[in-house]
Amino acid sequence: FCNDCFKKSFRCPMGFPAKMLRKLATNWHSITCHFARTLPCLVVTICREMNLCNIDSERERLETLNREVLKILGNDWGLGIKRLEGYGDDHKVIHYKLFSRIPERLGFVSVEAETGSLMRDLEEGFNSSVESGFGKLLTVEYTASNILRIGDAFNRAISDQDEKFFSPTDLVYFPLHEELEKVHASDTEDLIALVANTEIRQKDLIGSVQKSTKAFGNFWAKMASVTFSPSLASASVLSFCSIIAEISSGRCCLSPIFTTIP
Repeated sequence: FCNDCFKKSFRCPMGFPAKMLRKLATNWHSITCHFARTLPCLVVTICREMNLCNIDSERERLETLNREVLKILGNDWGLGIKRLEGYGDDHKVIHYKLFSRIPERLGFVSVEAETGSLMRDLEEGFNSSVESGFGKLLTVEYTASNILRIGDAFNRAISDQDEKFFSPTDLVYFPLHEELEKVHASDTEDLIALVANTEIRQKDLIGSVQKSTKAFGNFWAKMASVTFSPSLASASVLSFCSIIAEISSGRCCLSPIFTTIP
C-alpha cells in the first residue's frame, strides 16, 4: 500500500481543511461502533467452550481469557475508567459516542466497501473460535493504539474561515485512549501464549491476524485515497499522510510468533 503521498510527508505545518477528514471520521466511527457491539460475541464464544470443557486447567485458561475480553469490553462501554469532566456515568461515555462528536460536527457520509469488509471480518472472527476472536482483538487493539497518532490532525483541522474547527470536548476520545489503548494492546499480547498453547491454536490465531491485517490494510489504503484526493493533495495535507503510513502499509508484527505481512 505504498503511496507517493506518504513519501512527501513532513512538509508545510498548516492546518488541514476539516472537510478533508469527513470520510475518515465517518468510516472510523463505523468501526468503533461495530467493535463495541460485536465484541460480546467473543465472550459468548469463550463461555460456550467453557460449558463444553471438563478439564479444570482448560477451564481456568478460558476464564483468564474471558476476564481480559470483559475488561476491554467494559472500558469500551465507559466502565472502569476515569470520570471525564462534564460527563456523567451513563451512555454518553461509551467510546463510540465520544468519537461520534467528530463526524457529527463534520457531517456523516457514506461508508466505504472496505469498511464493510473489515466489519464482517471482525464479526466472523469473534463468532468463530477463541483463537480466531483473539486474533481480531489483537489486531484491533494495536490499530486503535496507532490511530491515536492521527489525533493531531483533527486537532489542527481548520474551518473554511481558517479557524480551529474542533474544541477539546469534541476530541476527548483521543486523550482518553492514549493510555487505555496501550494497556489493552499490551495486556492482550501478554495472553498470546495462553491463547495459542497448542500448534493448532497457534495456526488459527496467526491466520486470523493475517486476515485482519490485510482487511485493515485495505481499509487504511482506502481512507488515504478518499481523504487525500488529487484535488486536495496540497502541501498542507502531506504530513497527515505520514501519520497513517505505517497503518496503511498493512504490516503487523505483534509478537515473535507472528510473521510480518508483506
